[in-house]
Amino acid sequence: MAIPTPEEEGVLVPAEEPAVPEQAPTVPEYAPAEPETPPVPMVPKVDVSAPSPIAEANPAVPEELMPQVQELVDVAFNEGTTTAVEKARATGNAALIDALHATLSEPEMHDALESRGKLPAA
Repeated sequence: MAIPTPEEEGVLVPAEEPAVPEQAPTVPEYAPAEPETPPVPMVPKVDVSAPSPIAEANPAVPEELMPQVQELVDVAFNEGTTTAVEKARATGNAALIDALHATLSEPEMHDALESRGKLPAA
């Protein structure tokens, strides 16, 4: 007696699946372009043993006032001399106000402030 095949017995046999290639074609991976970043400016090294530029500009400024005067000079160059003077007056420290005035009145400092438009209109 012969053994019946599954088809002869009415059993469904799955069809053979088409052959899949060993390796599917690859699609190049998308990589967004890196944004160009501007170079970071180098900060010059400051010799801390050297005297402050303010001390060189105006040796009459007391050493203990140098940090405050430097901060106010920065304000003068960034926000204007009017703002710097207002901040100096707000401290109530007459020596600081005098030191700021003496520093901003130096010819080189005055010219630099004037060329940057940081002096009030006359």
